[in-house]
Amino acid sequence: MDLNADVGETTVEQDRRLLPFLTSCNVCCGAHAGGAEVIVATVREAVRRNVSVGAHPSYPDRPGFGRRSVSLSDARLEAELLFQIATVKSLVEAFGGRLRHVKPHGALYHDVRSPGRQAAILIKAVERIVPEAALVGQAGSALCELATRQGLTFRHEAFADRRYAAADALVPRSDPRALIDSDADFRDHLSGLLAGQVRDLSGTRHAIPVDTICLHGDSPHAVRFAQIARGLIDGQAGAARGGGPS
Repeated sequence: MDLNADVGETTVEQDRRLLPFLTSCNVCCGAHAGGAEVIVATVREAVRRNVSVGAHPSYPDRPGFGRRSVSLSDARLEAELLFQIATVKSLVEAFGGRLRHVKPHGALYHDVRSPGRQAAILIKAVERIVPEAALVGQAGSALCELATRQGLTFRHEAFADRRYAAADALVPRSDPRALIDSDADFRDHLSGLLAGQVRDLSGTRHAIPVDTICLHGDSPHAVRFAQIARGLIDGQAGAARGGGPS
């Protein structure tokens, strides 16, 4: 199972602590957070560690950390996405790597889950800049059908540090139950995701497709949760190969 995290948003030190536990990462493109120094250093370190690098474009909204929907014209949104994706792609290639995926951030991530102009513009931007890359989005969302119809690879993503309101919807961040902050709850939730299941607030379990599991790099629990996740994922892989304890 692929374990990813959003990086390039806080500090170089935070990202360097996270990257050893990841198999892929989503690098902030500078529109919602980050800056030249942290983004460049994180890309360099990810490529050095053979961590698969993706671009993490967003609405231009640094005050809101990209977590607010922003009304942009089609031309402005297209320009933002093309510029952001191309910037990270160029950096990855400068250090000898390849951009492997694109994952929208925050409000944009949620706005493209269903058919609409934002989803169409995002797909067009990926097609123009890096058509061989995968598009990462909410597990089970309509974006999957839209992307695959255009010939793009889609990867279903689930969140290890967020609670779910339904199979295809996270609990809003405005709800105090939205974030998982205890090790026990994290282990339980992640174990469900590794089995292709998510439990909503009522306790009902739902089957969902899961290709990659995300941690938010700006979370105060990110590094500790990444360590726990790596242990669980590696343990599951070992058991599947028959390498578990006898």
